[in-house]
Amino acid sequence: MKILLGRAKGTVMVYSRIAEDGSLKSLTLSNFSIDYVHQYVLADATYSKDKINLQLPIFTFNIEKPLKFHYQFPIGFKSDENLNHLYLTPQAKTAYKEALALPETAIPLLDLDFGTLTQNSSSKIRFK
Repeated sequence: MKILLGRAKGTVMVYSRIAEDGSLKSLTLSNFSIDYVHQYVLADATYSKDKINLQLPIFTFNIEKPLKFHYQFPIGFKSDENLNHLYLTPQAKTAYKEALALPETAIPLLDLDFGTLTQNSSSKIRFK
């Protein structure tokens, strides 16, 4: 079995800052997806009143620990995976700069490694 896409609908991450002019700036990322074919973490990016980019590529990644499924007796499974070397895409850098009105001194921070994404899930039958 080869996984091509994973989704986490309803997930939200909000970045906020107070700009030099005292106004609140924010970038909201929601409805995350993982595109395993192109190796992107995607999200709906929303900022200001009229900027919405659906499924904008946010991060590129490396697969540190491939997705594995483990059967659990009697009926259930667990899965785990690690993605590392998360780097912002050029499109995401533009969204961060615009949404957060970043000063020039902060721009180099957009080139940092944003770490590791670890995913663990499980399912099993519930008895009432």
